[in-house]
Amino acid sequence: LEGMLYKIGPRLVQLGLSFASGTNALSLIRKEMHNIVTAVEEVCQMGVLSGTDVHYLLREDAKTVITIISGVGKRLPAHVTGLGKALLSGKTDEEVRDIYRDYSFVPYTQNSIMDVEKLIAQLQQVRVSGIAYENEESTPDICCIAVPLMADNSVKAAISVTIPKFRYNEQKQQQITALLLQKKRLIEENCRIQNYHLDF
Repeated sequence: LEGMLYKIGPRLVQLGLSFASGTNALSLIRKEMHNIVTAVEEVCQMGVLSGTDVHYLLREDAKTVITIISGVGKRLPAHVTGLGKALLSGKTDEEVRDIYRDYSFVPYTQNSIMDVEKLIAQLQQVRVSGIAYENEESTPDICCIAVPLMADNSVKAAISVTIPKFRYNEQKQQQITALLLQKKRLIEENCRIQNYHLDF
């Protein structure tokens, strides 16, 4: 109204800065995802954990198109995806058991994990190696390698590379694994320097 003065409160400023930080962090991650796709010519995706699902936020496609059921805005059960395992690796064993206490596991393929203890066994390996794998668990003939992205001493997001099984050999696996670990370190360091908290 005319003659009235409005001020932006500290909470609104904080929300605005948080939004800007999230937007800038996504831009940083997207740039590195593009570099990954350029190097390995496979699909690269980024997601966050939402309950027992992966919520896909970014995707960079390669020239060699492959059909996968995930995509920006979609959700998939975390236990059948490389991204999901990378995200769940930030939880303790007990936290994972709590998350899946009343969960009904549904098989997407014959390789899908159907038991929380088997899932935890894989997550323990991810915590040691920093790498999560999916072997035709969400989609037949599709494999995935993923790494968690950490900020503020917790897993906030994850990025992955999806590969059709006929191109998934030891050399390709080693190339993608090394590149994902390199980009993980780069993204996390840049987020630390620029004070991005990866809260999406």
